[in-house]
Formats: sequence, C-alpha cells, structure tokens
Amino acid sequence: MKRGEDENGQTFYEADFILREKDYPINMVYMQERYALHVKAVKNAQDADYVTVVDDYLNKDGQRNAIKNILGEMTYLTVAKYVDGERYYGGEGSTDAVYTITDAKGKVYTRVTLNNANHYETTVQLPRQTTFTIEETTAPEIEGVQTDKSGFVFDGENVNGTSANRLTFTTGEYKSQIAVCSTNTRFHSLTVIKRDADEKLVEGAPIQIGYSMARARF
Repeated sequence: MKRGEDENGQTFYEADFILREKDYPINMVYMQERYALHVKAVKNAQDADYVTVVDDYLNKDGQRNAIKNILGEMTYLTVAKYVDGERYYGGEGSTDAVYTITDAKGKVYTRVTLNNANHYETTVQLPRQTTFTIEETTAPEIEGVQTDKSGFVFDGENVNGTSANRLTFTTGEYKSQIAVCSTNTRFHSLTVIKRDADEKLVEGAPIQIGYSMARARF
C-alpha cells in the first residue's frame, strides 16, 4: 500500500493486487486465470469519501472490460436412480445398477455404476451437442428384490414411456442435463388361481404367503 499526494495536494492511496478467477459458470473455462489489478483511491472535489479508481485490464482505456469465459468442450450428465417414483439412495441388500452409454455409431463411450457407495447417483462428462444412447445393462437388486430394467425420464419429461430401458439423447451446450433411471417396480405382482380336481375355479380359498428378509417364499 502506498500513500501520497497528487499535484493538487489531495491524499491518495494505491496498491497492486492479483485478481484470480476461482469459480466460473458450469461448462465454462476461463480465458485468463489471473489479472493484475492496480487500485488507487483519491478524495473527490467535495472532500467526501474516497473514490476507488481501477486502472488495469478491466478498465483499460476507460472501457469497462468484462472478465471473459469461454464455453468448455464438455457438458455434464447426471444419472440417478428412482424406485417406484421416488429417489433411491441405497439400502441393505441393494446391488450395482450399471448403465452403458454408447455413441451414434454404437461404440461404448463410458459405463456408469450406481450403488450404495455413491448413493445411486453420479455425474459424468460428455462432449456437448453430441448424440448418445444410455441403456441399463445390469438391473440391480433393491434391498434383496430383483428389479426390472429401468425406464428413463430426461430433463423432466417422459421419453418413450417409462417401460423403455434405452434412451437416445443429445447433450446440450450450456446446462447440465439429467437422465433419471426409474425402476418400474420394487416388487413383482403375483396372481394366484385355485382350481379343484375338475379344473373349476375355486373362490375364497385361503392362501398363505411367507416372506424372508432375503427373498419372498411362496
């Protein structure tokens, strides 16, 4: 910090700093990380509060130049697990759900694994404005119960119905996009029909169904 007086006898203070861009918008990168910042504070004519004058790139030639970012080459895809319409974070007896992402030529670009360790959610980087297909290739057991392969909801809208386990999508340019993998049901339905010796339907016959913590027993 330097203290001095100008030609009019006005006291001023000035100092040099380094301005570093620490955070920037998602999918963007900085053009320049650090900027030299020269700050000079002088009293105004009315001898009131000090006025800060910035003399560097940001105010070069009297222009208010912005700190510029450029668009990155990658965007982000978040894959999360939903069960019976509710976000699923994991539980005892739940196994890996594996999703394969392929490019337009059918070549595997990456695989995504959801499990208890990542609370059934993860984010991957993908090239922006590029077409991919995501498919659940390994359907998990959820707390000991085998699930059907997932359907998908993309950016909050149903795509191809919730029973489809493949989704083709194109990544965006700016924002993160979300592919939600929704298991059709946690438990399978069971229809029990009772017939007598003559193959006639019997109504009102009691059926006892037992259940263990690992799997249902009938």
